Amino acid sequence: MTQPLTDLYHNHTLKAYIENPDSLFPDNAAVAKPPANSIVITGQQIGLFGGPLYTLLKIASAHAAAVHATTTYGVSVQPHFWLEDNDHDAAEASTAWMPASDGVLAKHTLHAEVNRRPTSTLSYSTADVDLIHVMLANLDGRYAAETRDRFVAIYQQGTTWTQAFIHTLEPYLTAWTVNTVVASEFMRKAHHAHVVKADILSTDLVDAIHQRSAWLTERGLPLQAQPGSTLFFLTVDGERQRLMREDQTFRTTDGSVWNADELLEILETEPWRFTPTVLGRPLVQDYALPNIANVLGAAELSYHAQLVDAYRVLGIKQPQVLLRHHATILDGRTERNLQRLGMQASDLYAPLVDLESRLVAQDVDAALETLNTTNATNALLEPFRTVIAEVDPTLLKSSDATRTTIENQLEALRSKIRSAVKRKQSEQVERLRSAWWSVYPNATLAERILPLVVLESRHGIDGLRIIANKITEEQRHTFTTIGASSVQTHD
Repeated sequence: MTQPLTDLYHNHTLKAYIENPDSLFPDNAAVAKPPANSIVITGQQIGLFGGPLYTLLKIASAHAAAVHATTTYGVSVQPHFWLEDNDHDAAEASTAWMPASDGVLAKHTLHAEVNRRPTSTLSYSTADVDLIHVMLANLDGRYAAETRDRFVAIYQQGTTWTQAFIHTLEPYLTAWTVNTVVASEFMRKAHHAHVVKADILSTDLVDAIHQRSAWLTERGLPLQAQPGSTLFFLTVDGERQRLMREDQTFRTTDGSVWNADELLEILETEPWRFTPTVLGRPLVQDYALPNIANVLGAAELSYHAQLVDAYRVLGIKQPQVLLRHHATILDGRTERNLQRLGMQASDLYAPLVDLESRLVAQDVDAALETLNTTNATNALLEPFRTVIAEVDPTLLKSSDATRTTIENQLEALRSKIRSAVKRKQSEQVERLRSAWWSVYPNATLAERILPLVVLESRHGIDGLRIIANKITEEQRHTFTTIGASSVQTHD
């Protein structure tokens, strides 16, 4: 089943994009006919065990977009995946929600300490590997054993975080013929040099971003990223420091001061030390690569909308913006629970407290209807009100207060009845909670939190790829809820 994406992602920029994409992205029309070496690209930062489901959906969506472009234009358009391993948020990159022994997802983080080292420079330690083995111990599903073996082989002592992420995604990238662009290697080869130089020598790029950001703000659209005074970080003593312009010089967050000539010399000799901010990355990518379309998640639309004028400053056309596909994959247990509850998957996309109340109400509505006492209470007090009106009208407020007290006490009794039924139907409530948590683990949409390894253990590599292909047949502006049982994924 599908439903409008805006039902689940309450994002003003997403709504504006769906209603009128040209207002956010004036150059968003597809190219007339792209050159034969054109690409469509998506990307993601490093994530433990392949990151959440949306990483896989991005890759599948890029593949689908490339196939569509190839078919439409009659030229080969290749899908690419930008692996952003320059980011320095080690905690985010080493966090995964994994099943505990009771099957409930629990949060695990390998590196919670704060540092500014790019993730491309990090490797897994023996302690990391030991914890990873613990995290993999409770995988469930038909393919749990082989999935566990695959990931144990990937996460070895000394393996870099970049290598592990690539190896995790490799079966899917290969099946969908998606080429990988490793960001740290891209910078090491100085493919970003033109944009870095332009950013150092002039404020035109950042001025254009500030101008466009103000335009979005004036229209009530939130900014995903606050523009700074430059578009790059500079690695200093192994740590990634934000580069800030100050009059005729530059300063990094560690307090170091640089002039333009010093920065240009570093760019010449050690280009890898310059890494883009979230607003700089698309400009670097699209200036150097023959990209015709960026495949983005709902939250990423905003900062790409901030770059419209900056692309023009660089003298290039902003690639077409395409939404990735968004989805939840229901496991067999959830499908069975829904059947027993007599519910549809779409019913789960509501607050759990409301669903629980609704479930209990199904069995007590008739009884509570007979316990509606408002009319009876009014009838009980009417003779009193008649006498009061004749004797002392000032007592009418006391009569109203008495009525309110009676109704409050009766409502408290009705509430106890609801609670009693809820206790009686604890099994149904537990089924509901289990089903709800499968689509909203940690009160977050599953596609944003459920790691690839968990889905792979339930559906297998080929099965998960088939399911993802099925999802990409749906419209990009919709959210798909798909049950694995509805897709033939194995013999």
